[in-house]
Order: sequence, then C-alpha cells, then structure tokens
Amino acid sequence: MAPEEGAKSSSEGKAPPEENPTWPVWIQLLAFVCAAAGNVGLNLFNSHALRAEEGVEPSWEHPSFQFPVFYTMFHSFVSALACLLLMSTFLRPPTGMPSFRQYWEYKDAVVPLAMCTFTNNSLNNMCLTMVSLFVNQVIKACSPVLTTLFSVKFAKKQYSIAIYIAVGATVIGSILANITNFTRTDGPTTSVTGVVICVIGMVCASPHPVLMMIIMTGTAERPKLHSTLVLFYDMSTTFCFMFLYWFFSNERPISLAYMSDPELRAIGTYVLSIGSSLAFEFNLSNNCFILVTSALTTAIAGNGIKIVLIMFSAILAGVNDVLSWTGITVVIVSVIVYAYLIRQEGPKPPQAAPPAADKPTKTA
Repeated sequence: MAPEEGAKSSSEGKAPPEENPTWPVWIQLLAFVCAAAGNVGLNLFNSHALRAEEGVEPSWEHPSFQFPVFYTMFHSFVSALACLLLMSTFLRPPTGMPSFRQYWEYKDAVVPLAMCTFTNNSLNNMCLTMVSLFVNQVIKACSPVLTTLFSVKFAKKQYSIAIYIAVGATVIGSILANITNFTRTDGPTTSVTGVVICVIGMVCASPHPVLMMIIMTGTAERPKLHSTLVLFYDMSTTFCFMFLYWFFSNERPISLAYMSDPELRAIGTYVLSIGSSLAFEFNLSNNCFILVTSALTTAIAGNGIKIVLIMFSAILAGVNDVLSWTGITVVIVSVIVYAYLIRQEGPKPPQAAPPAADKPTKTA
C-alpha cells in the first residue's frame, strides 16, 4: 500500500488506489490477537506494578512502583517511537514525515489533544495505585456516555434513543457492580479518592476521539492528517508535559530515590522495561490492526477486550456476591448493545433544513 499515491490528483487518468485494501483474514486475526494481548497485558501489569499493599515492602512480587507519571512518561516515549517506526516503513503519511513546521501549523488542535492524553493517562495510572483493576475497568466502561455527549455537543452528531438507553444502562450497572466495594467491612477497601481520580481521568479522555476526528477531517486551510501522524504528535507532546510535571513534582525525588536504592534498582528497571515494552507492542499492533481493518472494527474489538478485562479482573478481585455480578452483567450487555447499535446505525449527521419552495412569480 502506498499512501503517497492516494494524495495525487486523478487527472493523470488513473484511479486512485483504495484507501483500505482488503487484507487476508489471517493477518487481521494476527493483528487483533497482538493488540488484544498488549491491551490486556498492559492493564494487568500496570495494576501489578503500581498498586502497593499496606505494610508490605517493595519486592519482586509487589513492586509498589507508586510513581504513575514517571512510569507513564516512558509509555508516551515508546508510543511515539512506535508511530515513527510505522511511518518510516510501510505507513508513510501523504502529508510527509513529522516536522516542526507542520506541528506548529496544527498546534491549536494538537496541544489540547495532548492535554487530554496527559491528564487521562496520568490519572488512570494514579488511580491504579489506590483501587483495584476491577473498579478501574468498571468505571471506565462508562466512557461512552461522555463520548456520546461530547460528540453531540462539539461534532454535532445525532444518535438514536436506543444508544442513549444503552449508555445509561452502563452507568447503572457500574454503580451496582461497585456498591459492595464501598460497603464491605472485611477485606481491602476501595479508596474514594481513587474513584474520583478515575472518573476525572475518564472525563478528560472523552473529548479525545472527538478532537482526533476534528484534526483528521481537514479544512480548506489545512489538509487532514493521518491518524498515525496525529498519534505521534499527541504522544510526543504528552511526553513533554509528563516530563515537566515529573521534574517539578514530588515524584522526582522519591522516584530517583527508588531507582538509586541498590536493592530496588533492579525491580524499578524491570517495571519500566516491561511496562514500556508492553506499551510499545500494544500501540504498534493497535495501529496495524486499524490499518488492516478499520477504525470502527477496532472500536468494536476494543469493547470486546474491555469485557474480557472486566470479567478477568472481577475474578482476580474475588468478586462473589450476587449484586456485583448483576451489575457486571448489566455493564457487559450494555457494552455489547452499544457496540451493535453504533455499527448498525452509526452517528447521524444533523439534518439540513429543507429547501424553500419556489414562490410563483407574478406576471406583468
């Protein structure tokens, strides 16, 4: 596939090549398996590496690497590296390789996009230092609610009443699934602060796909950018934001102390290496999955992976009461229904006003 050819004018008498050629099924399945494994593995490892047990010293079994921004900063770096690798090989953007001039031209859209990414990723991993992966994933399952609202507000989309019911049911199921975690008197309790941080991160993540869509749509003044190019600018800018936060926050001295400790240095190196490798693999395979399928298929597959994560994390958390599993069931069914409805009807553009009827002209 040669993206550059699609940017040429068709005045040469040749039809432009297909934007998304049909790839063999085995390649699509391989890309999906790699993306799914990277997604699940990264979430599970983040929860394992960042969560600290009360009264337990850092060890190989419990790294207690409670420096979420320092940890996520490396993920942003390798994500940008994955995009650069794709663009340098078989996914060269029609608008050319990244440049400072191009970045400056789109800065008014890329910087807000990176702010959303910075806030969401930092708060999400910060949340994992306080709550279990199960609580984190059930709350994040409600993200279609905010994404739908932002799409209606800023992208002027219209959805059917069935989609609004599906996203509303997701919220109800999430509440039911988490009630026991707040009311239990035995076992580990759920941090209210962690839940609030997770919700704020989810709110910050909701405008992200809308902003990306606006950037990739293009205008009369600026051509649209390829998704991989947008992701590179996004991750590069996010890395700069995270580095500045880490440098001026209290994470800097305590993270450096952790990495300087002879007994903990190897554990910290292991956490950063495995986490960054999983982030690199996930972002690379996820972009390849979009390349060989479509953005819509990727979104639906993401919902399937979300269901797997909710089920697996519930088992790991030892969820065994009827109320919680009822809420989990409602969340899973709602996610499936939402994905089905989005695929069937999709967001509807705003209806244009009907043209005014021609008035009869008066004869002299």
